[in-house]
Amino acid sequence: MRGRPQALVALSLVAAQLTGCGAERPRGTDGRPTSAGERPARLTVRQTLTTEVRYVEGSMSRLRVEEIRSGAVISDELRPFRGDEPLFDRRLEPGEYRLTSHQRPCSGNCANLDPPTDGCETTVRLEPGRNLAATIALAPSQGCTIGVG
Repeated sequence: MRGRPQALVALSLVAAQLTGCGAERPRGTDGRPTSAGERPARLTVRQTLTTEVRYVEGSMSRLRVEEIRSGAVISDELRPFRGDEPLFDRRLEPGEYRLTSHQRPCSGNCANLDPPTDGCETTVRLEPGRNLAATIALAPSQGCTIGVG
């Protein structure tokens, strides 16, 4: 009977681990613990041309996604414009994000780029478990706007 109290203690510890007692909270995409009930959201950003005008030699699109609260840069990519695929499509923690976009026209070819032009910026709020779509409406040499909805 001497080993019985120790066995009960060991069994209690195993049961607590199996039921999640003292378990670490789930972590979000940034590695930080999430709040109870807080689920990641999905942000998708696409780009479209609003005029028939094009950059003569093409352009590279830059999209920067920054979490406002922490200032963390989630993405900052420069890539060729392709209207059929999203510039950004990821799950993120709920909160406010700044989206910044501009174009780098190609100079001769896209290995040589002109300075940034046709920029725009907006702030979006991601709600837990929701999907949010943003569209960059680009008019070469006239600027851009970012619509959300």
